[in-house]
Amino acid sequence: MDLCEMSPRLLDYEECAVTTARRVREHFEIAATGASPHFSIVLPVAALPTIRLLREVFAIGLPLPPADWPR
Repeated sequence: MDLCEMSPRLLDYEECAVTTARRVREHFEIAATGASPHFSIVLPVAALPTIRLLREVFAIGLPLPPADWPR
């Protein structure tokens, strides 16, 4: 299923940051929130090096479909 179909709110933004669970798990723990398909990324410490690593896990600035994209 397409990500925009699963979460139409994404179409409210012009671009997004995406990653895979595999890439996140290489550096961090993930925890189910109970709100499928959402998961939380568990940071070991809220420090600048951790935040920088988290940012590197994501591909940032990917364009989303236009707002009139068929739903």
